[in-house]
Amino acid sequence: MHCNRLLAVLSVSLVAVSLFVPTSYAAQPKIAKITVLSANDYPAPASLVSANMNLDVGETFDPAVLTEDIKRLYGTGHFRHVGTKLNELTADTVEIVVTVTPKPVVRNILTEGNAEYSDSRLRALITHQVLEVLTEPTLAADTNSIRDYYLRKGFNDADVTRKIVPVEGTNQVDVVFTIVEGERQKLRAVKFVGNTAISGRKLRKALESKHRLLTHIFSFGYVSDDSIKVDRGTITQLYHDMGYLDFRIESLERTYNRRRTWVVLTYTLSEGKPYTVRSTELQGNSFFSDGELAEGLRVEAGGVYKASDERLDIRTIYNRYQSAGYLEAKCFADQEVDPATQSVGIVYRISEGVASTIRNIAITGNKVTKDRVIRRELSILPDDKADMNKVRVSRNRLMNLNYFSSVEIDPIATEQPDRKDLRVAVTEQRTGQLMLGAGVSSEDDFVGMVEVSQGNFDITSWPRPVGGGQKLRLRLESGTERSNFSLSFTEPWLFGDPLRLDTDLYDTAREWSEYTEEKTGLRIMLTKQWRKFWRRSIGFKVEQITLDEFDTTASATLLAEAGTFDTHTLTFRAIRDTRDRYVAPTSGSKMTLTLDLESELWGSYSNVYRLNLDTTKYIPLFSPCVLKLGTRIGLVDDFSEDRVPIFDRFFAGGAYSLRGFKLREVGPIDENEDPIGGRSLLLGTTELVFPIFDQLQGSLFCDFGNVWGGAAAWDPSEFNVSVGAGIQFQLPIGPIRFDYGFPIVTHDDHLSSGGRLHFNIGYFF
Repeated sequence: MHCNRLLAVLSVSLVAVSLFVPTSYAAQPKIAKITVLSANDYPAPASLVSANMNLDVGETFDPAVLTEDIKRLYGTGHFRHVGTKLNELTADTVEIVVTVTPKPVVRNILTEGNAEYSDSRLRALITHQVLEVLTEPTLAADTNSIRDYYLRKGFNDADVTRKIVPVEGTNQVDVVFTIVEGERQKLRAVKFVGNTAISGRKLRKALESKHRLLTHIFSFGYVSDDSIKVDRGTITQLYHDMGYLDFRIESLERTYNRRRTWVVLTYTLSEGKPYTVRSTELQGNSFFSDGELAEGLRVEAGGVYKASDERLDIRTIYNRYQSAGYLEAKCFADQEVDPATQSVGIVYRISEGVASTIRNIAITGNKVTKDRVIRRELSILPDDKADMNKVRVSRNRLMNLNYFSSVEIDPIATEQPDRKDLRVAVTEQRTGQLMLGAGVSSEDDFVGMVEVSQGNFDITSWPRPVGGGQKLRLRLESGTERSNFSLSFTEPWLFGDPLRLDTDLYDTAREWSEYTEEKTGLRIMLTKQWRKFWRRSIGFKVEQITLDEFDTTASATLLAEAGTFDTHTLTFRAIRDTRDRYVAPTSGSKMTLTLDLESELWGSYSNVYRLNLDTTKYIPLFSPCVLKLGTRIGLVDDFSEDRVPIFDRFFAGGAYSLRGFKLREVGPIDENEDPIGGRSLLLGTTELVFPIFDQLQGSLFCDFGNVWGGAAAWDPSEFNVSVGAGIQFQLPIGPIRFDYGFPIVTHDDHLSSGGRLHFNIGYFF
């Protein structure tokens, strides 16, 4: 590379010198001829040379232009050397002779020595292409890319070299990457020597390099130098977070088994002693007083120094200024360390900047979604204080719409220091979906499904009804046990207010073992946010329910339920939701309280009320395990008559209530031991959810509860209890779940005594 550059400089210099030597020319000569020669045995690419030269036959020769032409030819990357010579033909004409040394072209790129990974996998790491001019820097980068790949996979002794093999009789070469894979080891254990402040168990949990039981079976768990490098930093950070500023890792020893297939890592640590905080000080603050900023800070004089607390304090100070409109505020901490006294003084240095307000908000990137749909989700408006907390809330709201793959909200400086513009840049994603699916479960047997949905629908925009922020879904299901048709529409901002309207038109049919149940109805629900975590809803449902096709052996109790019923239901609902996320939450809780009222006053067949309370709490335990606690309480009764039809009663048992029991078998039964449901329900579950590896979770659970025939007849002494375990796969084609429950306490004689497998397999394609 340096040689080529030197040759280029020399060539240009020689041309310049020769052209400025006095000659007999009274004026600059004309170019009569340009000859392109090759310095090796292979043809010179005359067309490529002429295409990159500004000088041409018939033009006046200009040495400065020739100098630029030479630079341009080198810049093409096709030549190792470019030389020029000027021949005098007549008194006023010259010939320019351009001699080039073409670089070879890569004919093939090959790999050898690779046994663990295929040629095609390694070829995907190589950016140099065949039939391109040989480029050494690109090949060097490709060599490093292959080597890094092996290192990441645990081949710590891997070596990758490359060689250039000329193809005889051509100006082509083959590039061969030679790989010496070496051995790789799985991690048997990680040990620590010299640790007293932090247990080995806690240290191991924080590391990337961990021994897992499944590494004995599956192809992962190999030791990687990159992971070890990260682990060393993690260990150091853990000690610094506890005030051990003199901490260091003395050594890391690797102990192999005889076949060098397993390795034990032993870290020898020097902890030192924890430092205390000698003093804290704030500098540079004028908008906030020392007392205002000190409130809520974690680092205190006299306490143990923790780097993690210091980082949180910096973030707290920064957020306070950001919330007050000081978008350019900065804060960093200086540590004045005194090893003699094992103490550290902390000085928080603050640069406040200028408080700002929002001038304009510009939205870009939305080709489908209407501006108003985006603006109504923003919690910050023009002329508001430039509160970055509100900006973050606005971004989260827009991302939660699922209309955009990315949302960036950035403050832009204006000619006024105290005024900022906000640029909301969105990248839209597809919101329409067609799904074909099939599934099988222990509750519904086989079910086929077709669903068409549009998550960003606009009922007012035809013939292309998209971009209005509404949702439309059409779903058809058909199976051996049930069928379903539903058409759903959601308007999240009714009349321009944050009032959600949900409407559902549906027809469902379910074949129970004793009879068939069909429901056809229309449901309308209005929902409004209430306080921070609460939502309130009111709705009305018009439904026709038909019970027929009873089994010939059905009891008189069941046969009395036959008929068609018109139900009109008024629903009141309150929801409190503090979960950290909707799918696989790890903390927070959700509580739903629902009251359904059916009355003859608004045309229902009878006067029935139904009350449900569902609560679920998620408690993060030793990371990353989560304890899930769930409770469901139900009550249904009639205002006037002592009759509640079977379709309004409660049932329990099955995959979604009491695992280990058959579907709907828990609760009151008739003389044939067929389930007839009850008026009171109380269920609970305690479940420990833990990851096994990516996309696979395991669980241990205990379910308990019962259904009673009378209203408000709950009796915990009559609980049925089951225990069990489960696994769940989260795959792109859909979730797959298996739960095995085993009853350990049964209150009624008709209940199952053996274990039961519950499973749900859904495929989408």
